[in-house]
Amino acid sequence: MAENDRDTITIKGTPVKGEALASGVVKPGYLLERTSAATDTVKAHATKGGKALMMFALEDDLQGDGIDDNYASGDLVQFGIFRSGDEVLAWIANGQAIAKADDLSSNGDGTLSEAVPDSSGIITETHVIARAREACDMSGSSAVDPSGRCIVEIL
Repeated sequence: MAENDRDTITIKGTPVKGEALASGVVKPGYLLERTSAATDTVKAHATKGGKALMMFALEDDLQGDGIDDNYASGDLVQFGIFRSGDEVLAWIANGQAIAKADDLSSNGDGTLSEAVPDSSGIITETHVIARAREACDMSGSSAVDPSGRCIVEIL
């Protein structure tokens, strides 16, 4: 993988793009969900293991911002809705040690975490949304940092 693959959230694919107001801080690479507000508003996906539209915050390149420039509450968020097979540079939750090909689900805070199978080897009560395309070790991390992004394939 080339170094410049890390300067954009969309790694592979052509997402359907949109925009909505941020409800709270939104980081490029966060899994998003729409809110029930009267205006079109998005926030970090807040249900651990819950169903999710494959909607990720993109960098605001229209304003010259990169993947390290967060959206503040009330900012207009650029997002992409991705399809199966697309690849995204997504945030991995702190404390996670993700291996290549691990199944991932929402961590309930905009980040992704490993969808862990039960003792019989079956993943239950979790909506798997992506698969890791690389290893990403956040097991020693106590704060979200740029090394916490990992390329994932949308399922």
